[in-house]
Amino acid sequence: VSCPIVKLVLRSNALTSLRGIENLKLLEGLDLSYNIISKFSEIEPLGSLPFLQNLSLEGNPICNARCYRAQVFSCFTNSDR
Repeated sequence: VSCPIVKLVLRSNALTSLRGIENLKLLEGLDLSYNIISKFSEIEPLGSLPFLQNLSLEGNPICNARCYRAQVFSCFTNSDR
């Protein structure tokens, strides 16, 4: 019996890439705090997760970017969710 992953905590893992995350279609919550995510292109695949409601990016270099929140939201509003 397989159980879908609906919440994933990956904080403090020195992640720079989210490659493959788009395969977790039932994901509702994702904690990526305190990694090394520095490019908005790395979080674009999150826009294809139709059930994602909670996302934490605190402590990543990407959070220091100008208009950071607006750019994160654009990953979701421009997607074909």
